[in-house]
Amino acid sequence: MFKFLAVALVIGLASASPVDDRLIVGGFETTIEEQPWQVSLQVRSSHNCGGSIIGNEWVLTAAHCASSSGSYSVRVGSSRHASGGSIIKVKKVYQHEKYNPSITDFDFSLLELAEPLTFGNAIKSIALPNEDIKIADGIDALVSGWGATHNSSESNAVLRAAYVPIANQEYCDEQYRKSSGRPITDQMICAGYEQGGKDSCQGDSGGPLSIENDGARVVIGVVSWGRGCAQPSYPGVYGRVSSVRPWIRSISGI
Repeated sequence: MFKFLAVALVIGLASASPVDDRLIVGGFETTIEEQPWQVSLQVRSSHNCGGSIIGNEWVLTAAHCASSSGSYSVRVGSSRHASGGSIIKVKKVYQHEKYNPSITDFDFSLLELAEPLTFGNAIKSIALPNEDIKIADGIDALVSGWGATHNSSESNAVLRAAYVPIANQEYCDEQYRKSSGRPITDQMICAGYEQGGKDSCQGDSGGPLSIENDGARVVIGVVSWGRGCAQPSYPGVYGRVSSVRPWIRSISGI
């Protein structure tokens, strides 16, 4: 069974609406001060997905989390998705025009906020990668969110995070093609342990996968899809941010 990381029942393959629910499996509790770019994307005042602040009026999330026909808000500046911080309405959603829900390709949406954010210890933007960034296999990346944990002692009410290694692209493609026929495209990047155990999961969709680069934390991935959560031989699949860097710049100016 494939997972989508938006909050809801885990049912089959990704669809155009946020019906899957990813959460951090095998991770640790963190705080918004440690991940100040993290937002909770909300629908009708309930957590639906994650997202990353990339500018004082812009949030990056997954296309399967937000479409131009929806009505959304984001909670910023809080370690909890259901309380604290501030709620900011989303003025406009820019879903990538090449988004393909059948294979979850180009799984990116930009959210233009209705009012600018005031940056501080709990609200900051995360750096974007260069288009030509090289990301080595095995490098540790950090994923965060309020998704499912698969452990009753680990609450997803508070922000959680996990370190997962970047997986080899060819290996990831081979695993998913032979099990489902789904390709890993150039707009995707995989991360996770071959033996499983740590992963993003339902409810984490749209959130950041980041690395340290030149002393700054850079968002290289957007939580997108995968087979189950933390299953052996199936790394989590993320939207590769560098692949759509010109698109982000053309819309947001960032």
